[in-house]
Amino acid sequence: MPARAFASGISCALLAGLALTAPAAAQEFDRYDGPGADAVNARLAVLAAECRSEMALPLTHDPQEVIVSVDFNGDGRIDPVLDQAKVGCDGSAVLWSGTGGSPVRIFVSNAGGGWDEHSTGGFAGRVVVMGHVPVWVQLVHGTACDGAGALPCVEALIWGDGKFRSVADGKPVPEDDDPE
Repeated sequence: MPARAFASGISCALLAGLALTAPAAAQEFDRYDGPGADAVNARLAVLAAECRSEMALPLTHDPQEVIVSVDFNGDGRIDPVLDQAKVGCDGSAVLWSGTGGSPVRIFVSNAGGGWDEHSTGGFAGRVVVMGHVPVWVQLVHGTACDGAGALPCVEALIWGDGKFRSVADGKPVPEDDDPE
């Protein structure tokens, strides 16, 4: 047997042995079973790893509560939305939540049959259908609309031209009026 094949065989045997003693990935978190499951579960696996490394706690969530589904791009395939505000490390969302809300991951189906992940952030997000257009509406930190953080404002995102669009797109960044 060539040395390379033998080393690969040993590596495979060692990995197989570790797999028997290591917890299965499915035991680390409740897997999502729906449209875009591979992409959503890959993101949940990253979050589970963060829970383990940062807090030594398991990832907890209710897969049916965390995921909102709608067809944003009109291709007939459901696009799942993962709201990280409803995901925690044994119930604690401190890794991802703050005064500006939590990350929201929107998985939009692509022409290749996969899913592209788009990120936004806010809180109390939901899908609203206006006419025939699905809109992701969420509260965001007050500084996003030149206000105080405690006074939130609203952001609405729609799909168009291959990306999410908002009235904030292209808005010039206010200049600092405080000369130093």
